Amino acid sequence: MKRLLFFTISIFLWGNAFSQSQVVSKPQSFNIQQKDINKIIPAAERGDDIAQFNLAECYFLGKGVAKDEELALQWYKKALLNSCKN
Repeated sequence: MKRLLFFTISIFLWGNAFSQSQVVSKPQSFNIQQKDINKIIPAAERGDDIAQFNLAECYFLGKGVAKDEELALQWYKKALLNSCKN
């Protein structure tokens, strides 16, 4: 069930970002460094849906942070809700 929810949210957000002509990295090429995490977290906490999605990807893939699928799911949900507001 969680994987289906991850997949559904990811597809929705990817489509939303693509329709706004924004580039979303593929998970295989998702390259993030600690300095990027230090910029993404504050932006995500301020409600930036793209930052929230990127932070969710970081937690889901364990890139720049410890892998945590539960926390990733929380950020995916926040990103989805914020992207619907725009």
